[in-house]
Amino acid sequence: MTFADHFSEKSGLYAAARPTYPAALFAAIAAAAPARDRAWDCATGTGQAGLGLAAHFAHVEATDASEQQVANAAAHPRVRYTAQLAEQTDFAGATFDAVTVAQALHWFDLDRFYAEARRVLRPGGVIAAWAYDWSAVTPAVDFALERHLLVKIKPYWPEQVNRMQASFMQMPFPFAPVALPAVRIEMAWTLAQYLAYVETWSATRAYVAEHGRAVLDETEAAMRAVWGKAPIRTVTMPLHIRCGRHA
Repeated sequence: MTFADHFSEKSGLYAAARPTYPAALFAAIAAAAPARDRAWDCATGTGQAGLGLAAHFAHVEATDASEQQVANAAAHPRVRYTAQLAEQTDFAGATFDAVTVAQALHWFDLDRFYAEARRVLRPGGVIAAWAYDWSAVTPAVDFALERHLLVKIKPYWPEQVNRMQASFMQMPFPFAPVALPAVRIEMAWTLAQYLAYVETWSATRAYVAEHGRAVLDETEAAMRAVWGKAPIRTVTMPLHIRCGRHA
């Protein structure tokens, strides 16, 4: 089985620029899990969610279909990285207390992935998947990003991303619902850090590959004009979370 690889080419940039997730999210997942022995972070990318799980679970398996992504992941004594497809792993059955999918569920063959998740979860284990919404800084900064970049890259988003943005909370999720507290991402970023994150978007990279980097220079100039005197701004991203329990 192959996978749509939109991130390997820039895996180093991805590791440096992608946002981290709030600690409260991982604490809530751990509290809902039947034990805190083993967790699997699926499609870990460069390990952002895997590291969050390691604060609560004794052992974390963090997998990604991209060997380049896991090669750029941050090392941690309780996290083991391997390159594996979400839909087919070498894990033994009934292995994990928790399975997580951060900003990646839309890339999977859902029927095959859910079958694999049920296979490797222990009875009563939980599965949590989440996606973050559009980032926001200030109305002026948000408008500059929309006008100079978002409208241009809109046709370049993969179909899977469009589906996630439109209907993540309506995607099939065949597990008994578990309520988790509402949380959001908050990053204290400079303009350069924010632009580095924007450059990791699959649509941005596709547009730049076809048209060149002038659009990024134009976007930076427009956003710098309204960024304000403070070098660091709070960038917020609401999280949409699905959590369920395996029977």
